[in-house]
Amino acid sequence: MNARLKLQRPADRVAWHARLAPDAPATWFEGHTLGYSALDHAIDEFARALVALGLQPGDRVAVLSTARPEFLVSWLGALRVGVVWLGLNPRYTYRALAHVVGAAQPR
Repeated sequence: MNARLKLQRPADRVAWHARLAPDAPATWFEGHTLGYSALDHAIDEFARALVALGLQPGDRVAVLSTARPEFLVSWLGALRVGVVWLGLNPRYTYRALAHVVGAAQPR
């Protein structure tokens, strides 16, 4: 398979950068920088946690988060194991959250 095609998934791109430049900054939030190696490790930990909870490819997981590194880690971790990630906005009303979660039926 063409190496370029293999890097189309966002989580694979992080792993690739982690091998090439592990300490290069991957994210920056509120004055804290996270390197590619640390980001890749966090993604792997989140992905393993999803699998340990019994989630399988195609299952849905809902995450309520603001835009911060953990948001990125949860999204990429879900993608890495084939879980469908559903981002929930903290600004949603309770009624809107209930509707979205009820319709999506996350595990």
